[in-house]
Amino acid sequence: MAITLKDVASVAGVSTATVSRALAGSESVAPQTANHIRTIADDLGYRFDNVARALRQRRSNLVGMVAPDFAFPCAPDFLFALNQELFRGEYVLASVTSFGSAENEFVQVERLLGQRMDALLIVPANPEASAAAINIALDEEIPVIQLYRPLPNPRTSSVILDYEAGIEFAMRICRHRPGMTIQYVGDASSFAAELKRDAFLSLMSRRADEPFRVHCHDPAAGHQREFVASFLNPAEAPRLIVCDSCQIAAAVSQIIDDRFAGADVPAIVCLDALPREPGRGLGNVIAVEFPVYELASRLLDWINRAIETQACPPETLRMQPFINLSRMRAP
Repeated sequence: MAITLKDVASVAGVSTATVSRALAGSESVAPQTANHIRTIADDLGYRFDNVARALRQRRSNLVGMVAPDFAFPCAPDFLFALNQELFRGEYVLASVTSFGSAENEFVQVERLLGQRMDALLIVPANPEASAAAINIALDEEIPVIQLYRPLPNPRTSSVILDYEAGIEFAMRICRHRPGMTIQYVGDASSFAAELKRDAFLSLMSRRADEPFRVHCHDPAAGHQREFVASFLNPAEAPRLIVCDSCQIAAAVSQIIDDRFAGADVPAIVCLDALPREPGRGLGNVIAVEFPVYELASRLLDWINRAIETQACPPETLRMQPFINLSRMRAP
């Protein structure tokens, strides 16, 4: 006969509600009590049935997330912060990838719906075709929050990372003046690279008199350092170089250290959070970063409100960046 919550509660000397909360990871149960309950559950061979609980409570405490890849902006820090916030709210995050395909995205959302998720976070894979995946979740009355490249939909909440503001702020910090050349260096293929490059081009379209160049590295075409070395030289030195990732920024910085000297050294801006231990090549880089813990906290608030009302607040949050000046070298 299968072991039940009542069996575990009887041996542990607590209520079934306490057992349920402890096994679900609730912070409302004292750690010592929770460990005691889990030990007894393991000894008795009890297996927590999340699907059964979802049927009883009409909630699974599961939040689904679909993204084109796991190189989306701020991914490592954001996923850590989001998992931490959702754990605090007694949720579990199930994150999957669409591999950049709207068709795969639709399939992944269907699979998450089969797990009775309570809310969906989605980084749309396609500016048009992703509407199908969003709509099937909405049709099932699942709250949807769009991240980074939202599609117009009055029934969802949206988050946008304001890279344009970050680049513009970095230009002021680096004392960039009209007429000074800017070079943008990035990868050609990833979703994050596309998002950042589009923001740069959008900003420069409003600054029509600013000379700029865009260099896109194809990862299949060779090493980043050789790619940067092919166009970066003192004879055509820009005053500002904007890089879309730490890897590109490190390659640019190393070439500059090898080839440039004195007042001719360009300022380097990275549209990515710098690692805590930057290593060689990132010591003089200025980073445009986003407060990911603030974003994760806001998402938890939205999820809680949406589950209570069965609808997302029709809000768009434009996250403002900050500039990490801790390793800035004077331009």
